Amino acid sequence: IDIYYDDVVIGSYDFGTTNGYLSYLRAIFEALYKCNIFIGPNKSFIAFPSAIVLGRMVNSIGISTIAERLVAITTLEFLYTLKDLKYFIGATGFIYYNILLYSILIALL
Repeated sequence: IDIYYDDVVIGSYDFGTTNGYLSYLRAIFEALYKCNIFIGPNKSFIAFPSAIVLGRMVNSIGISTIAERLVAITTLEFLYTLKDLKYFIGATGFIYYNILLYSILIALL
């Protein structure tokens, strides 16, 4: 059986070894090692000041949506079919935290 984990994001305001980023890395690496889980080095980004993860920019300021993703949503054509509506709900679900009462608004659809 092969199982693939795609994303593990570790962030910290402190890079130091005691209570910061390096200690989090060590804890994660030890836990993965104990479970015999390996990380592909070609897909690993360590100590980057920012990174795009799941279509979002993650940095010291926080999490924001990248412009390309917003453009893709705002240029969608009118929804004519149930399939179109399902796609729209899936495509906009990632910005729920930016839209007040998103779940109530989407439930009406």
